[in-house]
Amino acid sequence: MKRLISLLLAIAIVVTSLLPNGRIYATDNAKLTIHYQRTDGVYDDWNIWAWDTGTEDMEQIDFTARDDFGYIAEIEVAVGNESGFIIRKGDWVAKNCDEDQRILVEQDTEIWVTEGQCGYLTEAPEGAGGEVVQLPTAANANESTVSDEEVEMQVFVHYRRYDDKYKKWNIWGWIGDKEGLSYAFNDEDDYGKIFKMNLKDLNGAQQLGIIMRKGDWDSRDIDQDRFIDLTKAKDEVLHVYLLEGDPNIYYNEDDVDLRPRLSSATFTSLKKVILTAPIPFTSTDGIEIKDNSGNILELDRVLVDQTGSTIVVLLKEDINLENSYTISKEGFKDAIEVSYTGLFDSEEFHDVFYYDGDDLGFTYSKDNTSFRVWAPTASKVILNLYEAGSGDNLIEKIDMTRDVKGTWVAEVSGDLNLTYYTYEVTVGNQTNEAVDPYARAVGVNGNRAMVVDLDLTDPENWAEDVAPEFSGNPTDAIIYELHMRDWSTHESSGLENVGKFLQFTEEGGTDHLTDLGITHLHLLPAFDHRSIDETNLDEAQFNWGYDPQNYNVPEGSYSTDPENGEVRINEFKQMVQSLHQNGVRVVMDVVYNHTGATADSDFNKIVPGYYYRQTTDGGFSNGSGCGNETASDRSMMRKFMIDSVTYWATEYNIDGFRFDLMALHDIDTINEIRNALTEIDPTIITYGEGWDAGGSALKPTEAALKIYASQMPGVAMFSDDIRDGIKGSVFNAEEPGFVNGQFTFDERVKFGIVGATEHSQIDYNRVALAGGASGPWATEAAQSINYVSAHDNNTLYDKLIATLPDADEETIKLMQKQANAIILTAQGVPFLHAGVEMMRTKDGDHNSYNASDEVNQINWNWKNENQDVYNYYKGLISLRRAHPAFRMSAQEDIQNNLTFMEDIPLGVVAFNLENNANGDSASDITVIHNATDSEQVISLPKSADWQLVVNGETAGTEVIEVIKGDSITVTPHSSYVLMIDDSMNTTENFNQLLLIAGAALLVIAGTASYIIYDKKKKASK
Repeated sequence: MKRLISLLLAIAIVVTSLLPNGRIYATDNAKLTIHYQRTDGVYDDWNIWAWDTGTEDMEQIDFTARDDFGYIAEIEVAVGNESGFIIRKGDWVAKNCDEDQRILVEQDTEIWVTEGQCGYLTEAPEGAGGEVVQLPTAANANESTVSDEEVEMQVFVHYRRYDDKYKKWNIWGWIGDKEGLSYAFNDEDDYGKIFKMNLKDLNGAQQLGIIMRKGDWDSRDIDQDRFIDLTKAKDEVLHVYLLEGDPNIYYNEDDVDLRPRLSSATFTSLKKVILTAPIPFTSTDGIEIKDNSGNILELDRVLVDQTGSTIVVLLKEDINLENSYTISKEGFKDAIEVSYTGLFDSEEFHDVFYYDGDDLGFTYSKDNTSFRVWAPTASKVILNLYEAGSGDNLIEKIDMTRDVKGTWVAEVSGDLNLTYYTYEVTVGNQTNEAVDPYARAVGVNGNRAMVVDLDLTDPENWAEDVAPEFSGNPTDAIIYELHMRDWSTHESSGLENVGKFLQFTEEGGTDHLTDLGITHLHLLPAFDHRSIDETNLDEAQFNWGYDPQNYNVPEGSYSTDPENGEVRINEFKQMVQSLHQNGVRVVMDVVYNHTGATADSDFNKIVPGYYYRQTTDGGFSNGSGCGNETASDRSMMRKFMIDSVTYWATEYNIDGFRFDLMALHDIDTINEIRNALTEIDPTIITYGEGWDAGGSALKPTEAALKIYASQMPGVAMFSDDIRDGIKGSVFNAEEPGFVNGQFTFDERVKFGIVGATEHSQIDYNRVALAGGASGPWATEAAQSINYVSAHDNNTLYDKLIATLPDADEETIKLMQKQANAIILTAQGVPFLHAGVEMMRTKDGDHNSYNASDEVNQINWNWKNENQDVYNYYKGLISLRRAHPAFRMSAQEDIQNNLTFMEDIPLGVVAFNLENNANGDSASDITVIHNATDSEQVISLPKSADWQLVVNGETAGTEVIEVIKGDSITVTPHSSYVLMIDDSMNTTENFNQLLLIAGAALLVIAGTASYIIYDKKKKASK
């Protein structure tokens, strides 16, 4: 009876899947144009989510143009469809209207929507229209422009999709190490769409790399690169044929088997498989699952979902994780492997395979070394020992033994110090050689791990290394962000160890940092990354380093000898030691959210699929925009991250960690990392980017987003609110902020000044918070990293030039000062981009991740040319460090002691710190930021003798002049700081002291003269 019910259920599901779904797939399409207007004029991250269009199931539609009304998006809709749409911010961080919107499209249709409006206008409102300006988009930013006249070779790529939907699909193509370009389809035939790729400057190249992608890396056709053989061209013309989901490249259309391939298959339990295909399943017949020995598994039931897009296969017996499995179905070509990715998230997998030991990697002693690697799905693991980090020098192959919780172990007698090793891992029918993820030393280019006696890598007196004194309160920190090479590649640096860890150990190597007065040096990725060829360091190479390879090893190109794995360890420690001795703590920029390689990464070679999140079709989720995103919510990836940061904290004495794209990590993992670091040293600081690059498979409510900062105590987030409020959006180079003319951003600046905490004088409706926040997101100011510029996007100077191309240099200089005067007098954690204190430029390059040293380097002549700016920044830092009123953390303290001044001109933000805030010696500190082009007379909170310590020209702790009364005239584009501090020696007080001292000296001198006279007089008698 149960079997009969199951059969009827399956039939019902199949039948239901064939019923109409309410969407009409017509042959004629119409254009739905949506005009959207925001009152603040800020459209960063806003887009449209559309469904029931008849052209796509559901998709994100980006705004592509603007006019006088606002931004414009166009949606292709099948005629007769009642399409749904939602205007949203980012990936559902905010919605323009909480209700779904629908519109019947029977012809080309145009509608207008305003901020917060539910519904729409079908006729243009007053003031709409004007010139339509196309917006730059990421997808077409790198589009090829090679004309037919200048072409050397033409490659025509014929592409066929089973669903016949090609919207947004394009080709990313590249030759050798040249920058890639995008190519749109421009023709079609009976096979499918045709992409014409005009190539030039081939220089004998024989391969063309291509990736079929949707939009700007929204998704990929397959998770591997394809390479076209250019030698097959005839008369400089080549036709190739691609098929959706098929990794092969066909050079003859007759060779293409047009039968569909199965898209993906994964176990979601030990008895359940989910199967998908590019076209709907019409039956459940012909399913067969085999193990790697060819045994056919017995099926219990096979079900198909209502849409026909997914088949569920239930097995009678549990699978054996030591085996691999394939699945096939009649009507589809080729069997495909069944992955374990769906099983990795199950409790049963965690319970069976979570390993909590502390001995992953190698455990060294002079007598023997033991190895342990976590590879639960492997059927065999071999330990390879090598003499060197590269080359043909294998010493021995050793079979490893399966041990507890999915780990494999081996023990080797003798002293293996400086011996290199890899793991050879067999999963299913695939065998790969991989580097140990827990490697602590590697050879050149990180291709082999190395056993090392870490005690021997310690520099002299390393055991006595102590971090500079620091309270542990992040608001007491002043962070300075730097790339290793930027510091010394310009000849004016005068340093010998150019771009090396040792540059900070040279005489003068840290002088600028200590003189400036910063507390923490934030180093861009200094762990082993993938882009730099360490065998060719005579040729200058540059990369920011956000392409991780070996997480627990210093980068080899920053050492003097990348061939020998112990050298980089020793030199990194020397760097830390020297910085500590010179009063500077060290922060590491860590990038656990993705790896430089994807399918062929060491993670994926050892446990395929486990360390990464997947999309619903089984591909790699790409919330990083770099091809993958790691799965911190899986227990062994979480353990890896915790083990890694605690290793850097204890072995290298690192004082802080900055997490790249932190919202790709789950909240629980970030909290566990914070707790683990607190146990080691509570003064270690942690902060990160409270956002992702879009499209993550992690549930938003679980992500370490900025809006969930309250759930992550002790972890700070970058405040893009104050960043864009001060100088304009990073996504629109020409948009100004408060200091460069957009005075309506004053409320954003005020929100940043209170450290993103709650304050009664902030109008949150005017703040236009970034990242989907609807109000204060920080529970204390210590959670807000305040900044105006960083390594990515334009430098502050370049941004100011872009927004004000006609401004004179002196005006730009005043704005350069004021921008960080706001930061350094705000509550929160100040963060400075290296070189901002000397008006650093990258000549307008907003994404210099792999640009030349000439673009990225700091020209130390700038410091001499802009000595006044440097002194101003130095003075602001000394002022902040001298006055704890600028460094409150508790929200209650800020609410009680910081009052914004009201009834002030537009373009001015001013506030008063009162009540000897945070134990300050000053009873009152008034800060005024005048961003206007004219002088402004500002009333002070009270009539008193105010000590002016900062104006538009000078900053510091010394009194510039005493302002008597209750008002002051503030010069254009200037920030002023005044205080009432009886402990300070003003010029007037000093003069009074001189008068008193002079009078005292006269009295003493007169008395002495009288005594002498009197004695002489008596003696003469």
